[in-house]
Amino acid sequence: MKAQIKIRVEDKLKTLMQDQEFRRRAIRAYENQVEQNHGWGFTVRYQGYRVRFDIDEKISTQNCIVYVGYAEEKPDTLQKTLQEVLV
Repeated sequence: MKAQIKIRVEDKLKTLMQDQEFRRRAIRAYENQVEQNHGWGFTVRYQGYRVRFDIDEKISTQNCIVYVGYAEEKPDTLQKTLQEVLV
């Protein structure tokens, strides 16, 4: 029997979870990076964000695996980096 998968994000990223395209990309990233390649987590790039999802060891059980997402890169930090390069 396969474990149930739950995906959560930090509070600042809750609006992304309402976006159907982001949710589609998160599911596809999970399928590719975890199921097919036997990874421990997965990354989603969307609208300038790079969101990393890792297993939450405190909440996860054998029957329910919880992935918590946090922003590794945000649109404003990406823009600042590009501006610094151009200067």
